[in-house]
Amino acid sequence: MLAMVIFIFDDVFRGFYKPWLGANFFFDFIYLLDILIQSRTTYIFEGSEVKQTDMTTKNYLHSQRLVLDLLSLFPLDLVLFINPAISIIRMVYEDDSCLYHEENIDRANPYAERLNRSRDYERFWAGKSVVWDMGNFSREYSMSMYWSSLTITTCGQQPYPSSSPQNLLEVVDTLIGVLVFATIIGGVGNVVTQMNQSVYDFRMKMDAIKFYMKYRIVNVDIQERVLQCFMYMNSQSQLTDEAEILEPLPPRLQGQIAVNLHMETLRKVELFRECDVGFLYEIVRKIKQQVYSPNDYLCKAGEKAKEMFIVKKGLLCVVRDEDDFIMETLREGATFGELSVIHIKGNKLGARRTVSLRSVGYSDVYILNQDDVTSILHEYPKDRLILLNTARSMLEARELLDKDVGEMAITGILEDEAMFGILSVEEQLARLKNIIQNVDAQINNIYTSFNDLSSNMKQRVTILEGIYRTNRAEIKKDIMRNMRNVN
Repeated sequence: MLAMVIFIFDDVFRGFYKPWLGANFFFDFIYLLDILIQSRTTYIFEGSEVKQTDMTTKNYLHSQRLVLDLLSLFPLDLVLFINPAISIIRMVYEDDSCLYHEENIDRANPYAERLNRSRDYERFWAGKSVVWDMGNFSREYSMSMYWSSLTITTCGQQPYPSSSPQNLLEVVDTLIGVLVFATIIGGVGNVVTQMNQSVYDFRMKMDAIKFYMKYRIVNVDIQERVLQCFMYMNSQSQLTDEAEILEPLPPRLQGQIAVNLHMETLRKVELFRECDVGFLYEIVRKIKQQVYSPNDYLCKAGEKAKEMFIVKKGLLCVVRDEDDFIMETLREGATFGELSVIHIKGNKLGARRTVSLRSVGYSDVYILNQDDVTSILHEYPKDRLILLNTARSMLEARELLDKDVGEMAITGILEDEAMFGILSVEEQLARLKNIIQNVDAQINNIYTSFNDLSSNMKQRVTILEGIYRTNRAEIKKDIMRNMRNVN
């Protein structure tokens, strides 16, 4: 804009050309310095902040920002040094003027035609113009703004209305211009207000967190981690609660959104690959998203295994607690603990975690809880059997299934007490009925055995009493004899 003013208006060109040239070189240097700084700006890659200079430079060189920065730095205004008349505004003005004269001037006697038209203009503007006493630049610039405003508002130099239809047309044009301006200004105002509102909400939350941590005298290192995590969540638009946003929608639409977001990821999980679509539809509605900051533990060795993790973004590492050795690195789309959502009889891993899971940088993780899967399996007995067989096959392939217990589970797949919770209510009642019948049969057997033993013991006691009565005198003599021998 400044270059346009300097090269269009002669007074400004003569007075401010050299200062403008120096300012132009200065800002070009600032732009070059900005490019250098941006090439050293850190960025987030797979949840971790990249600080290496060669990596940041490479990232900047492959970004669209470099193209825009180079375009902004390209000295297009230097073309005006060659010929200031090639300004775009002057070109448009001269083209319009040439077109006007070409269409309206008599080609036979153009000088006389131009002289007549100049006299017509003088007579038309006689008494209608006011001469302002001001500098050349001020007059030119103010008149430019005046004519620009008239053109934008569609109220340019037009003949005065002389009839009712013409008056109506002028009123309609004026109202349309006002409404268009009001719409544009209102729209821009709304955009600015919304931008300011989002920034204001973020700052209010940030200030509240800072005040709370300072009031509670939280450790400085923890404060820094909290603020960095808060900034990351704001950059990823994760400060809003998804459940609260989707709450006004019908459950069916909420399910369709969840399916669109998670179904493709869930189908890649080996455990659910053979399951029915209806069962997976219910599963995706139970998936929850959680953000973890660098070095956060998602689970630790020894904890009860009740959750499955799916990496959405970032890096997770599987750690052995004994020596903090990184056994495996999980990237986007990887799963961990998929066999934890269902109990398999004979699983050598048991019900506890054998390794820990830790976040390398900032990580977005989908979490599926065992209790949620169990509640869904009540209504899908067919998928329950498919899930159990698939899990058993996975354990056998990894040599983590006790074969003896596994063979017993094939004939009595739900004999383990820990698996009772995945049965439906009807199946639970049927199983309780069978248990009661078995207990009742065992009690009857014990009672019958007791009666038989009791009758046998009574008979033996009766025989013993008869022997005693028959031989009472001899028994008494033997006792007395033994007592004298002792004395």
